[in-house]
Amino acid sequence: MNQRHLTSASGSAHGKIILMGEHAVVHGTAAIALPIPSISVTVDIFAKHQGPTELECSYYQGPLKQAPENLRNIQEVYHQVLQEWRFCEVPVKLRIKSHIPHERGMGSSAAVVTALVRALATFYQQELPMTELHRYVNIGEKIAHGKTSGLDTIVTSSSQPVLFQRAEVPKSIHSQLDGCLLIADSGHTGNTRLAVESVCQRLKDTPDTQSYLSQIHDLVQDAVSALKDNQVETLGQLMNRNQEFLQKLGVSTPQLDHLIQVARHAGALGAKLTGAGLGGCIIALCPNQEIARHIQQALEAEGLQQSWFLNFNRYQSMEV
Repeated sequence: MNQRHLTSASGSAHGKIILMGEHAVVHGTAAIALPIPSISVTVDIFAKHQGPTELECSYYQGPLKQAPENLRNIQEVYHQVLQEWRFCEVPVKLRIKSHIPHERGMGSSAAVVTALVRALATFYQQELPMTELHRYVNIGEKIAHGKTSGLDTIVTSSSQPVLFQRAEVPKSIHSQLDGCLLIADSGHTGNTRLAVESVCQRLKDTPDTQSYLSQIHDLVQDAVSALKDNQVETLGQLMNRNQEFLQKLGVSTPQLDHLIQVARHAGALGAKLTGAGLGGCIIALCPNQEIARHIQQALEAEGLQQSWFLNFNRYQSMEV
């Protein structure tokens, strides 16, 4: 067993949103996801002289082995990494600092595990191929959410919009779109596991469900073209249509529907939920920052407390 390690190390990752294709992507079709580097998480590791490995985050501080069930993904991945790398566990303190809201469809669980594994690789001075990083994050995602597509695993460590489809190599999208997105937190947590399970049950019980998923796939393909060709109004229409299918799948809620209508009436070219649904965030496509702020104010009048802006132009200036 190897004992070589540093005295401290850090790893980071960022949030994401799904622009188009929620739920359909779980069942093998495509989705478009956007990384959000400005909403990040950092995991710091500090060597200790003695005592158990500790975990410190916003809602738990204490021994890692006594952490609550919703942190089991961190426990399991932490121990599996040490086992596979053949390192004896040394006493450390793990500190998680996250700006990604939990259970809002923004990739919080995948980002935390990504940051953890990166921090461990630095701490133990190990090379970390991207395939290995993704494998560990997928382990954590299955623990956290059950059946998942693997999309969050890819996008929380990506710098470009991604066209993702299970069993295919993810593709970076060269977006030329003007305009921006307003990401608005409904204030209510989503439930990825429940939402995914409910759609799976609909597939068994309701014949039309497969047709909805197939039509979402078609919308995603059209949205890729809209991103590449700067067709911002077309993208807005596609987003609205995508939301109609998410409603039919039963993963939207009256509150999300209301916020989406407020955003559209305030000037959004398109608006929809993002992520698994049953709570979480909505996204509104805006032609410019001025209208985005107007929509933000309209949503704040409805009690919204947290929102973010994402300019598509940031992707145009980055190399793939």
